[in-house]
Amino acid sequence: LLTGLRPGDEIKLHLSNGVVLFFRFVERREAEANEASVFEQSRPRLTLILEKDDGTWQVATADYATETEPVQPPSGTLAQPGQPVRLGDVELTVARGHAERSGAGLMPGTMYYMVEFSVQNMGAESLDADVFNMQLHDNAGNTYLLSPAASAAGEYGPLSGQIAPSTTAQGTAGYLVPEALAGPTLIWTFRPWPESELQASVSIPYEAHTEPVSAGRAVVNITDAFLDDDVLVIEGEVRNTGTDPLTVELSNIILSSSAGMSDLLMAAPPLPWTIEPGQTQVVELQYNKPSASTALLTLAGYSFEIGGLQ
Repeated sequence: LLTGLRPGDEIKLHLSNGVVLFFRFVERREAEANEASVFEQSRPRLTLILEKDDGTWQVATADYATETEPVQPPSGTLAQPGQPVRLGDVELTVARGHAERSGAGLMPGTMYYMVEFSVQNMGAESLDADVFNMQLHDNAGNTYLLSPAASAAGEYGPLSGQIAPSTTAQGTAGYLVPEALAGPTLIWTFRPWPESELQASVSIPYEAHTEPVSAGRAVVNITDAFLDDDVLVIEGEVRNTGTDPLTVELSNIILSSSAGMSDLLMAAPPLPWTIEPGQTQVVELQYNKPSASTALLTLAGYSFEIGGLQ
């Protein structure tokens, strides 16, 4: 257990009175049994000792995080943009969220969504911005991981390095998402350390933007979705209820997950699909199996969540 600890890892100590103390792992070293210096402390910290087979000790030390209680919005509510949230030694404020649909290198049907935020270090020691855990969640339950390219396209750019005590740093958390991102609200979560129980959840209003696939009007129905070894097979129907021909192109079809966008392996019939007024086209799509438990299919302006992938 001790050998698996990394600097910054959180250690919780549960007391019998229900109080939970938080520590952050600092270092690990070898020591002779009963070495007096092991028990010396110049500041509050936790010392863990593991006796090895050869009689020596493996010693791990962790600094006391803080006694400051997290300041969260009232129970059952989410923080809003502009509202500071206290997480131990960290005070987080989200300025705004915004979408960028014309970024360099974006695939058709995708866009960047960026969260502009600031972090104030209220503690006595530096914060490591490189270990911040920041995720975006849409209204369909999909989770998106941080994208360096999307973060670099924001107002502040990616936040990295050390944040000194009593200073404030600004950063952009950017994500690669489908253009048909499910609104009307997005939830952005922030943890100051990986796997920390201290978490801020911020609700950001978002008005979904959809582009018409053509002058026709599409009605989409997914009839089946299943795994064939490492291939995700999706079957469905697209009906044109409009008065003009309907054209569905590759840019109108996106499969995304927390692992990113998936490449289309095969479409039957081959794209583009042209569907006459009043007609229905039976379709099949094949993708490499996403490395996530759920995925979001966007097809002709419709969004479908596909689960059970892990």
